[in-house]
Parts: sequence; C-alpha cells; structure tokens
Amino acid sequence: MNLKEAFLQVYHSAGNPEEEYDWYYYYDEVIHWPEHMRQNAENSADMIGDVRPLKKFYTNNTHYPYFRLRGRPVTEQQAKEVILNYHTPNLFDNYKDNGSFWGWCHPDGTVGINYNIGYLYDHWDLLVYCFYLASEFPFLDFAAAFTTDCFRTDIVRNSAGKLRYKYLWYSSESVSYDEWRNSVCMGIHLHDGMFTFLEKKQALKLYDQYAKQYEKPVLYRDVPGNNPYEIDYYKYPENYQKLLKYDYLSLPPEIPPDREMLF
Repeated sequence: MNLKEAFLQVYHSAGNPEEEYDWYYYYDEVIHWPEHMRQNAENSADMIGDVRPLKKFYTNNTHYPYFRLRGRPVTEQQAKEVILNYHTPNLFDNYKDNGSFWGWCHPDGTVGINYNIGYLYDHWDLLVYCFYLASEFPFLDFAAAFTTDCFRTDIVRNSAGKLRYKYLWYSSESVSYDEWRNSVCMGIHLHDGMFTFLEKKQALKLYDQYAKQYEKPVLYRDVPGNNPYEIDYYKYPENYQKLLKYDYLSLPPEIPPDREMLF
C-alpha cells in the first residue's frame, strides 16, 4: 500500500463520507514534506495496517483526549534532536520554552507521559502526526493508549466572566490509572519508522508490556513531584534542577514565577 492508498483507506474506513476533501488536504500536506520524510512516510504507509480504530476519534468530539505513553529510552542526543527539531507543536506536545519544559520525550532520554493530546481537530491530525514522527524520528519506539475523555474537572469563569470548562489540559490534576484504563478507546504502536493503530484490548496489552519493560520505578508515586510521567513533575525545584545540565534548553537557574503554570 502506498501513501495515497493509506489516506484513502482512512477515508473509507474512518472518515466522513460528506468530507471528501479532507483526505486529499492532509495527503497533499505529507507529499510536500522534504524528500527524505516523504520517502519514509511512503515506507511506513505500507505497514499501517488496520485504520478502523481511528474512527473512535472521528465519532468523538473530544479535542483534548487524555493518553498515557511509555517507550524505549532514547539517547540524550536523540532526545535533543526530538526537542529541538519538533515542527508540529500540538499533538503529544513536547514543549520547550524559555523558562519551562514538559513533554513525552525528556532530555535524559526517558520516553513517557500521562497527559492530554494538544488540540486535536480530528483523526486526520493524528494520522499525519504519526507519519511525521515515524518519518522524522525512526529511532522512536513507544506504545500509547488514548481515551475519548478529556476528563473535564470543573466549570470556572474566565477573565471575561464567561463560564467555561476547566480541562485537565490546563491543570496538573492527575487522572487515576483506573479512570484512564476504563476510558481507553484505541492505541498507537510506533517503532522502526512505522506505526499501527490498535483496538482497546491490544492497546492496553501493549502499553502494559512497554510500561513493564521501560517505565522508571517510582516510589510513592502519589506524592507530588515523585512521578516523572506527570505533567507537573518539573515544576518542583529539585526536579527542575535536573534540566539545567542541558544547555540547549536555555533555562534560567530558577523557575520564573510567571512561567510556573506552563509546566
């Protein structure tokens, strides 16, 4: 199966028949990538397999679905490559800014996070993003399991006085293991420059295997600041200090008060 056939397969299996334009719009984006990335995408398209799990995202209106990801550690040099050459800053955010760092690929090479995807318009975003990761970083090897729930936590008033939902995406509140597991709808296995989409049972089984093999042992993981896979891990000074050895992050010696909420 070539790249065009892969996009058509997604359109016929998981797309909206009323939005025929979508598949070509995203396909056109990929075929205009740099030559090495486009060729790598062609290679990974041949191994994409069943795309029907993607339909879970098409039928669900959650824009910040929660996920957990665990992967084989990479070298510090490879981690630097991911962090500094990250061209699409939304899905599976791996964010670096002056004064903050968070993401699924840590500077020490740890691969894993418990968080929400960045804003997800639809399943086409997820498809293109997987092609991007597989094409640009073929050394990545991870399993991720996604929910159809952003785990809305509360209703608050914004600065204009309007009511809005407060999502986990905006906070450091944790989602329990059972909450996540019960809400999983699909997964992704990305390795060796290829990726496949998984149904719930497969996704959880593979995630468990990766977690068992690669997850760092965490003592007292419920104690704030102890779990490196939680999004607020680096907001704690003792953990923030671990980042300062990586000059390319250009972080100040202490967490700036106005940046703390970015963690």
